[in-house]
Amino acid sequence: MTTWALLRTSTSNDQSTASQRASVESWCSQQVPPVVVDRWLDLENVRGGEESRDDLDEIMAAASAEPRKLAVLRVSSMERIARRGPETSAYVEKLALCGVRIASMLQGGWQDCLSPKGKLVARI
Repeated sequence: MTTWALLRTSTSNDQSTASQRASVESWCSQQVPPVVVDRWLDLENVRGGEESRDDLDEIMAAASAEPRKLAVLRVSSMERIARRGPETSAYVEKLALCGVRIASMLQGGWQDCLSPKGKLVARI
């Protein structure tokens, strides 16, 4: 299973990509068996509301490739994918149609964002 992690600076709550990576690495190391992140997308200076996002283009290309190059996308929060709920939901749905699972660390725990509860979180 190929796992990527998306990190993007959050200016609203002073969350750096380094702190997000530390959280993701900590969670991954605590899993049985430990989760290995195969690719880190570290977007130090990319704003979530930008029209063109090379990182999202790369994620979508990997998700739709044959054979698929991406199985799981891990993020510290859903707003790392896109700033607004409807945009986030659209990306989650596109990835789901490609068979990619998205997991977001929220309030101290991880959940699969394609579950019914996860879909609700993606819209908020």
